[in-house]
Amino acid sequence: MAIINSLAVGKAVKSMGGITYSTIQGRVIAKQKVTTVRDAMTPSQLAQRSKLTATVKLWRQYQADLKQFWTRLDGYNSKYNQFVSSNIGFANDTFSYDPITQNVTQTRFQIARGYFPVNIMRYDSVGSVAGSIHVTLASNELIDNLMVGDKIYLYEPKYGEFYTHTITQENIDSALTTGFDIIYPEHFAGETIGIIYKDLQGRNSDAYSDMVTIA
Repeated sequence: MAIINSLAVGKAVKSMGGITYSTIQGRVIAKQKVTTVRDAMTPSQLAQRSKLTATVKLWRQYQADLKQFWTRLDGYNSKYNQFVSSNIGFANDTFSYDPITQNVTQTRFQIARGYFPVNIMRYDSVGSVAGSIHVTLASNELIDNLMVGDKIYLYEPKYGEFYTHTITQENIDSALTTGFDIIYPEHFAGETIGIIYKDLQGRNSDAYSDMVTIA
């Protein structure tokens, strides 16, 4: 692989001769084109191929919902590459691809990767009022910087549905003492959901699909 800085190549894509070009984060990457294909035959090769297939299918199934929350990328990774590298370790254990239905079934995968760690808040599946979850702050940085207008997204992956809660001044006042409740849609009851925090600067938290099972 080579990084190209050439006026002649410009923002090249696809292939030319034996070289394949792609543009990632403003850099033109040149790779040698694969000219032979060898089918994986060993058990370990087949297992790795199965994991990669499941993870790619997972991305395709959820990218429209979740791409916006993949904001912390290693090196020159694309969002797709970061999603695959972060989730392939879960493949065939907590999610798998069914070639018959062409869908991925899952119990756990990473749905967001951002500035804040996954444990920036704590979530209790039962709030102080019916039909709510309870939120407490677990980060001094967040305690100091939580602002009116910040968002908390409840994501129900089975149906690919978001519920957005906007932080109010009342939430902030309560967060400094006992925490606050978020009332969720009735049809979220009994479901396992992921929860993503996002501030007004566009910085979001890491998140997984199984953070709370609503009572």
